[in-house]
This record gives sequence, C-alpha cells and structure tokens, in this order.
Amino acid sequence: MKHAYLFALWSLSIFVFPAFGQRLDNPFMDKTDGWRFLLDGSANLPVNKNIRPDDFVERNGHPFDNATFQFASNAISLSEKQSSAVCQSVKGGEPGFYDVVATVSVSDASGLATLFAQGYGYSVASTALPVGDHVKVSVLGAGTADGSLLVGVSSDGKQKVTVHSVEVKKAENRHFLQGGDITQLNYILDRGGRYFDENGNPLTPSVLSREEMAQNVINYLAKNGMNFVRIRLSNNPGTPDNSNRYFMPSGYQDSNDCIQLAQMAHKAGMEIQFTFNWSDFWSNGEQQDIPADWKKKVQGAGEANAVSVLTQCCYEFTKETMLKLAALDIYPAYVSLGNETNGGFLFPYGYAYDVSLSDATSAMPAGYKNWNAIASFVNAGYKAVKEVSPNSKVVIHLADATGDVADNTKKDHVDWWIYSWYFDELMKAGAKFDVIGASYYPSWSYVTASQAADYFTKLLNRYNKDILVMETGYSWHPTRKDGYKGQLSDNAPAYVSRFPFSENGQKGFMADVLANLKNCVSDNGISRVVGDLYWDPVMIHVENEWGENNAGWAHWLSSSKPDANVVENTTVFDFSGKALPVLDVYRKNCNSQPLKKHKVFIVSESFEITDPEFVEAYCGDSVSVSLQMPEGMSLDSCCVEYANGERFVYPSMIESLEVPDMDMTVRLYSSFVSASPAHSSDNSLYIVTKDGAVTLFANSSSMVEIFAANGGLISSFYLNAGENKVLPLPEGMYVVNGTKVFVR
Repeated sequence: MKHAYLFALWSLSIFVFPAFGQRLDNPFMDKTDGWRFLLDGSANLPVNKNIRPDDFVERNGHPFDNATFQFASNAISLSEKQSSAVCQSVKGGEPGFYDVVATVSVSDASGLATLFAQGYGYSVASTALPVGDHVKVSVLGAGTADGSLLVGVSSDGKQKVTVHSVEVKKAENRHFLQGGDITQLNYILDRGGRYFDENGNPLTPSVLSREEMAQNVINYLAKNGMNFVRIRLSNNPGTPDNSNRYFMPSGYQDSNDCIQLAQMAHKAGMEIQFTFNWSDFWSNGEQQDIPADWKKKVQGAGEANAVSVLTQCCYEFTKETMLKLAALDIYPAYVSLGNETNGGFLFPYGYAYDVSLSDATSAMPAGYKNWNAIASFVNAGYKAVKEVSPNSKVVIHLADATGDVADNTKKDHVDWWIYSWYFDELMKAGAKFDVIGASYYPSWSYVTASQAADYFTKLLNRYNKDILVMETGYSWHPTRKDGYKGQLSDNAPAYVSRFPFSENGQKGFMADVLANLKNCVSDNGISRVVGDLYWDPVMIHVENEWGENNAGWAHWLSSSKPDANVVENTTVFDFSGKALPVLDVYRKNCNSQPLKKHKVFIVSESFEITDPEFVEAYCGDSVSVSLQMPEGMSLDSCCVEYANGERFVYPSMIESLEVPDMDMTVRLYSSFVSASPAHSSDNSLYIVTKDGAVTLFANSSSMVEIFAANGGLISSFYLNAGENKVLPLPEGMYVVNGTKVFVR
C-alpha cells in the first residue's frame, strides 16, 4: 500500500493532438462552403508533416456521399500576383486511399500550380497542373488513417489558376513512378561533365571520386522528385564491329558500369527499370545487332539451330546479370527485354516482319518474319528474370508511343495499328510479359500527351496490361550548343506555341505529360499507367580544353572521337550542367507515403515516472503534458532534447509542443518549496529536513521506517522517547513513518 500512494504523488497526463494547419479567418468565396484561402508562401505545403483537415473547415465542410465528393457550384480563381492556395476538408470516409480528380484552367507555364490531397497520418500527394482550359487532373492514392482528407489547389502566383470542379473517390494505393535514364552518367563524368543544383552549387566538385560524384547527382535527382531510374545494359560495348561506322567506348553500359549505377540508385531509395539491350551497340526498331560473341556461336548454323542457340544465350546472359543484382539485394521493379523492339530481336533471326532485298540495310539484312523466334527469345528472358526475381515485371518496349502517324500531312491523328498488330502477334506466338512499354516523343509522333493518354487507355483495356512510358523527352533549347539541331527538333503542332523549345516550355510539357498519364484508367476505373522515364536527363554537353565537343551518342570507328551529343538540349541540366526548372514538376508530383510515428519520451530528473514513459505522434502533431505537482514541490524548468542533438530549456511547463520529424525527450526539473518541520502521522516523531539530512526527534518510543519514492526501504531502526537521530540522505522525496518529506 505504501508503494501505491508513492507512485500517485506524480499526477502526469500526456495528450497528443493531431496537427492543425494555419488557422484561417476568412473564407475565399462565400458561395463555396468549406473552402478556405491561404496567401503568401502557402503554395509550398509540407510533404512529411501532418496536416489535420478539420482546421481548414468552414461550415463543417462537405461529407463523403457514397465515398464520392463533388464540388462544382462555383469556380475559384487563384491570384496571379502572389502565392496562394485554396483548401477544403472532406470528412466521413473510411480509412484507406482516395483519388482526387479536378477540372482546372491554367493560363501559362511561367510558374507552377499543384492539385494536392493529404489525409491524417500520410504525406501530401500532388500533381503539377498542366497549361490548358478545363483540363482534367488527377491525384492518385492519397492515404488517410482516419477517413478525412485535406484537398486543395496551390499556386506560386505566376499564372492564373481556376478550379472548376473537384471529385474525391475511394481508390487503390497507387504510386506513380517518375524519373529518367541514368545510363550515360559515368560516361559524361569521365568526359569532363560537371553538374550543379538550381542555385549553381556544385554537385560534382573535383575533390570527389567519380563514384561519389555520380552518387551526388543521383541523390539530387531523388531528392527533387525522381523516384525511378532506367539503366540500359549492353553485352560487350567497346568491341568495334567493322561493319559499322560507330562504336560505344568500353567501360560504359557494360555489366560493371550498369550494376554500379543500380547500386547507387538503390542507395538513393529509387525504383529501377533495368533494360537488356541484347546487343553490343544501340538498339532500336530498325537496329538489333546480335552481340559479337553470340554471333560466333551461330556462325554456319541453320536458322532453327541459330534460334535455339540465341535463345539459350538470352537466358544465360539475363539470368547471370539478375543474379549479380540479387547478390547486392537489388531486385528491379521492371525489367525490359530489348529496347524499342518494333522490328523484332536479334536480326535477322527474330524479325517482326519481312525485310526484302530491296529494303535491306546493313542494320537490317534481308530476312523473313519469325514470331516463334521472337517468342522464344522473350520467354527465355522472362524465365531468367522470374527465376531470380519473381516480383519484377517484364516489359516489352516499342518505339513511337502512339503507334504510327496515320497521315503525316495532318500530324495530329493517332493510329494504333502498330501496337495492336505487334502485341496481337506476340501473344498469339505465346510470349510471356507483364507490361507494355512505350516511347512517347511529340517530336516523332506529332501528338500531344492527351492524345497519347487516350491511346494508352485503348491499349490497357485491349490487353489488360499496365503501361510504362519508357522514354519521353523535350527540348529546352531550340538547338544544341553548336547551333545545330538536336535529335528532338520537330514537335506536335499543338505544342509549337503552347510549349516553345525553352526552359519553361520543357517544364510545361512535362507537367502536361505526367498529369495526362495519371488520367489513364481502365474500364473498371483503375489507374494502369505505372510511370514515366525521361530520356536523357543527364547526358549533358561536355567540351574539351579547346572548346570541342567531348561527349557524343557514339564514337567514330575511324578516329575514336565522339560524334555529336544529339540530346544535350533535351536534358534536365543546361549546357553548363545547372539544373533546369523542369525539376520543379517532379518536385510537385508527389506520392502519398505513411508518415513515421515518433516517440516523445517524458523524463523526470527528480522522481520516477512509471506510466506513460513515452507517447507516439506524427510529425506536426502537438503534445501537451499535464502535470500535477506533489505538495511541497515546484517545477523549475523543462528541457526539450531532439534526436539531432539540439536542446532547448524553458522556465516552466510547455503548454503545447509540436512534434518534429524525429524522436524527442522532455525532461522535467523540479525542486522543493520548503523544508518545514513536520510530525509523523502517528505523532511519535518530530521531523526536520535541512542541509541534505533528515533529523528525527522521538516524542515516544517507536520503530522508524524510511522509504524512498520508489517504495524501497532505506532504513529501519528503533528510537526511545527523547532520543534523536540525524540521517544524511540524497536530495529527493521520502516517506518517514507515513509522512512525506523532502530533502534538499
């Protein structure tokens, strides 16, 4: 019983209050119930901080109605002159994931606006708004732990933004992947390329090793919104084929180079798309060279034997590489067999169509279509991937994301014959694959992202397969640095004035692409475009000491010098290596992630606290400690210590403390108000505490028992009437024959 009342001396209560956003006193529009308007800097909403929707509500917001919320009574316009956001709380749903679909109008690409949603316990999910009038924009898979969401639109104030309608509906947990190809990174660094952030700060200072430089660049892309990389493996680059004018330098795009890049991407927390070129050189729709060492194995063999040998080569090379990755605990999310395989694989044995003598080239010798051979190669690769990494999705990748242009004079009509023909034949031949991969360049297809998205919707419904956009690119400058045209010099007619070849034009284009891809849903309402990969984000312009081009798409066999870098004006870094504004789009396209709960420890430096020792709360939540002090004690100070080493001391108890993105400890320091004399509960003793000791005077003969605050017996002895005893004790609270005393 003595133990019980000792513990009860500290009356401690700890409350966690879910985080609230900035309190708003003024509704933006009286006729739009529940919408609140924020000004000045609110466009940059926190990603990893909890925002509690309730605080943004006026007139209790709009409840879910059969898991669907719609607002279309009035349009809301955001200011062109300052950063702003309009927010709405949606309550009453079930915990889980929700898609938010809005209709918006955005005037131009000079700035950036965002559709966002955040539920309690999750980070913000958002999509950068594309330029256009009454365009559809989707945020996918916004999570909520309690069924409520904060939904809104933010703007940096550099364009006019109008919100026409918003819909919230129950959905699946869907993460959109966005990133780019990093295969050329080590090559560019070795040729002298250097990278800088958007403020000109170096990412690749010369004091670093190449590996450290490459890791810095990849980390920078990861921290700025790219969560996905593509890595293209060639079998044996650097072995010149005398039938070709070009070659790729040895040491790049080979197994060691690509696996090192995969390790760096994995370390940065990015998903990986790993491509097997099954070639020593660039491969595409009209060039699929058999690797040199594979050619030796099929020399003199008949077609049937050659297909069998090449099938085994595909299997062995693919599995060997997958095992090397697995040994490093790297399992690519997506594995592509071949690159832009419209013409087939391993020419001339795996043609997708007949190549006549009159049409033959050095890259495409005469031959006949052989879909059985194609299926044999694909299935060998599929088997090799799945035996090592069953969860990796196998991709078959075609060029020209929208098929062929039906009429090049119009340049605006999508014909889906190429993809439907190819995949019908592939499936008829029994090939196994999981995902349709597509390239999308308005420079070559002449169609907009909206048209491409319509096309992808047809494909996913026809084949019931996810879609992955393997390549996308756009010019941020009309020409290369030398004034000559780059690879992507043409454009879709609808984009010529809408997104001119400029830094803002590139930014506007990518906002348009990512927004439209998120709109692609199957007939049953499920989002099926899993992501987009930019080509090439890192293959920047490099010059030697004489100002000559020092990096190119390939090197001349005759001189070993690099040819032109045809994509240097389509990267995400400028000619000097400085990050471009297009990365703003990636930063503003966010997936909803569960927020980590942090521990808040409560510690008393004077007495033991047994319950609770800590509470858990999300970053942004508020923690309040309610403490009823024992008689004779006061709180001297409160010290808050953060996991990063920071420490703050307050003169009294803190009413409310916001939880940061880390664990924290609250230390309570108390002292005694006085050392007044006291009598024991049975009046047998007169007790005085002073100078670190307790002095006892016996009024009558009695047994004396002294307990510590935790209930442990300190001392027990007998005093006769009239005797006294001085007992030195450490500072603290004690109980002497049932009486609380405090020693200082």
